[in-house]
Amino acid sequence: MARVLIPGRSAGALAVTQNTLACMTLTLYAALIFAFILDAQNYKPLGLIVVFFFLISGALCGFATLILSVVVSYRASNEISYGYTTLPRRNRHVEQLDPATGRTISAAGEPFLDSATSRQRIASGFDLSADGRAPIIPAYTSTRRSWCSMWRP
Repeated sequence: MARVLIPGRSAGALAVTQNTLACMTLTLYAALIFAFILDAQNYKPLGLIVVFFFLISGALCGFATLILSVVVSYRASNEISYGYTTLPRRNRHVEQLDPATGRTISAAGEPFLDSATSRQRIASGFDLSADGRAPIIPAYTSTRRSWCSMWRP
């Protein structure tokens, strides 16, 4: 039986998005460097438009990557306080769960899984929590309020 994850996207799912944005940023800046090598800025106005497109797009993707890294670290700390993680190869002292289904794929204290074993366990439906363990209990209890409810009376 899979454990219940904290509501919202897991840190593992957000980290995949963050890595995709980081790769897009690097690709856009590589294209920008390539445009400078080709001396695209001297082909006015189209060359300048191309250079500014790569510059602005790369800056936006880089900024989104930085924002998402803060969100991933916040989400990962929340997951650890609830006794699990969805990030691979991090925090050996808590259980590692599949980010999509909540199944336990690695027990707390178990050595880190290599990527092939992790993929195989996820694909086969491997679940260490199937033995009827107790539900997760947060390390701290606090009432969480949404950001928009802070200003309501």
